[in-house]
Amino acid sequence: MKTIYFSILSLLFFSCGVKNIHKMSGDKRIETGIESRKYQDNNNEYFAIVVGEHGDEGEARRLSIVNASIEFATKAEAMVNSAVKQDATQSMNNKVGKLDIEAKRTIITKAATNNMVLVEDALYYNEDQQVYKYRAVYKLDVKKILKTLGGS
Repeated sequence: MKTIYFSILSLLFFSCGVKNIHKMSGDKRIETGIESRKYQDNNNEYFAIVVGEHGDEGEARRLSIVNASIEFATKAEAMVNSAVKQDATQSMNNKVGKLDIEAKRTIITKAATNNMVLVEDALYYNEDQQVYKYRAVYKLDVKKILKTLGGS
């Protein structure tokens, strides 16, 4: 019985404390303009939410593309496995089974470079630092990976 009361009191204490801890520490909520919950990876689509920062707007946009390619490369194994499951032919299994992780990353980088799609973006400028901040969401469809795997 004591443990139930202790658990309830602990839960109340922590739930109330969590709400006010940011206020007490002086933290302010920042609206990013991009709702990341909308962009969860699944077996058909993979997303990269990235930021490119630079004094030149074009360079900030280019850096966001580079960052998206890097993020897609870190997801290479899952993306290739998902693509193989969708096209479970013996020739595809043989082709992918012979690839090491670097070869899989190369395929994803090639697919990302040629086929990633901009889904959402927002551009910010900081006058004090004279820096553009380009936030973007890119998508890579598993069908594009299959196309790249078929051609490699």
